[in-house]
Amino acid sequence: MMLAFEKAYDWVLWPFLDNVMRAIGLPQKWRNCTSALYRTATSSVMMAGTRGPAFQLQRSVRQGCPLAPYLYLFVTEAFSAYLQAPINGLRGLPIPNAAEDLLLSEYADDTVLFLQGDEGNLQRAEHLVEDFCQAAGAKINWNKTQGLWFSEQEKPRWQPHADFTWVPNGTTFKYLGFTMGRSIPKGAQLSHVQAKISRKLNQWSRSKLSFAGRVLVANQVMLATMWHSVSCWIMDPASLHAIKAAIRGFIWSGKDNPMADSRVSWCWLTQP
Repeated sequence: MMLAFEKAYDWVLWPFLDNVMRAIGLPQKWRNCTSALYRTATSSVMMAGTRGPAFQLQRSVRQGCPLAPYLYLFVTEAFSAYLQAPINGLRGLPIPNAAEDLLLSEYADDTVLFLQGDEGNLQRAEHLVEDFCQAAGAKINWNKTQGLWFSEQEKPRWQPHADFTWVPNGTTFKYLGFTMGRSIPKGAQLSHVQAKISRKLNQWSRSKLSFAGRVLVANQVMLATMWHSVSCWIMDPASLHAIKAAIRGFIWSGKDNPMADSRVSWCWLTQP
């Protein structure tokens, strides 16, 4: 089973963060300076042109702070190490010819756990996540947490939290901008890519661009939206044909016209 959940570290306790920074070897002077930036920060509210009294901010890591993403990485590394510690006994998915089982993948504030599908393993994962949150002052958004059941057996009735949901067969969800799901049509994984390209095509169709400008927009704006997805999933021929037709029509006519006459063959146009 695959668990995709979103962490919210806006409420990380400063003592916990300081301990993490000390554990990874950051010098005391650096930690003191960072602490001063957060523990002495104040703010005020302006209403009708009048600034109210200053008050001390209670959040240790604040959204929008340029330093916050780097401090966040310290905490998420501690979270990853905690979940993968052998003593905690989480069982990931065995991968053929791999030295270790696949257990965890993280990117930004999104985390995926790949767990062997039994109730005890899932409950153990929930307890570990909640224990870490209690220690760090963090909070898991369980209502943004979804599970994908890989087995051919019936989807389980047990779940780690009341707000947690299993993804039904034939239903998709987004992870890192990529559509995922089980028992879904071939084109569904990349349908959002086609929709994005179509929206951008309609937007740029209003501009009077030269031929070179349309080629540049097609390469750098429209097709750039699909590189991440096609690096994760093999594009089915129908989706590829639809995208090529839309791009070809835009290049030769400047608008959404898949039937536009091509003055040069596609193979010649796409040469290096």
